[in-house]
Amino acid sequence: MLDSVSYIHASYFVGAGLCVGFGAIGAALGEGYAAGQANESLAYRPEKSGEVVKNMLVGQAIAESAAIFALVVALILLFGEPETNHTILVAWASLGAGLSMGLSAIGSGVGAGLPAGTACVGI
Repeated sequence: MLDSVSYIHASYFVGAGLCVGFGAIGAALGEGYAAGQANESLAYRPEKSGEVVKNMLVGQAIAESAAIFALVVALILLFGEPETNHTILVAWASLGAGLSMGLSAIGSGVGAGLPAGTACVGI
């Protein structure tokens, strides 16, 4: 039988996994969209490759920052100061922290990739 401390430690791991997993999805979608739009732009105007690649890389770096923030939250969940108050609310709070950061990283990763892709097409 699992006690409340085991549930709390398991929730740290699940919250960190959700955080990094969803954060990686958001960054991948944003970076992939920017790269796809850059490739499309280079197919029509290969002479502008320097400007397009520069804008694509800057946009991808901004889209990746959401995944880095998600990684930081996951590391805090995994290696942060352990909670001394062993209630089930701590488990829900750690799950909520991981899930909210992961889901918000999807939005910001995709949201950063869309203008990066549009900038590549506009060059």
